[in-house]
Amino acid sequence: MPIRRMIENYACCQAAILFEPCDYEILEEYIEKMETHVAQQDLKGMSQTDADFHRYIVTKCTSRVLISIWESLAAHFYGRIYLQNRVKRGTPKFFTIPQKHRSLIAAIRTQDHAVIAAEIEGHID
Repeated sequence: MPIRRMIENYACCQAAILFEPCDYEILEEYIEKMETHVAQQDLKGMSQTDADFHRYIVTKCTSRVLISIWESLAAHFYGRIYLQNRVKRGTPKFFTIPQKHRSLIAAIRTQDHAVIAAEIEGHID
């Protein structure tokens, strides 16, 4: 989804400028919830927590237009992800979701837009 990549790339680049240490702690809490969902093979919980993680980043960018666009798309792409993957809970890809989000946080921390863009490209299939 190119539009999602564009929105999240922009949001993550803004996050690199705006985030305080407490923001990274909150994102880490989302990842810990993801790890619990992985352990329980709870795809619905994983999908919701994944959406909440990305929503947090977008919301912190303080652009009402960006938030509105993201929210209008989120129900579509997270619903699609959930339905397409509900039988894939035991796949290796499912188990790597928390680490992929840690990699995204690491990219944001670099404050390097090229690094962030590359991570987003690989993060959003």
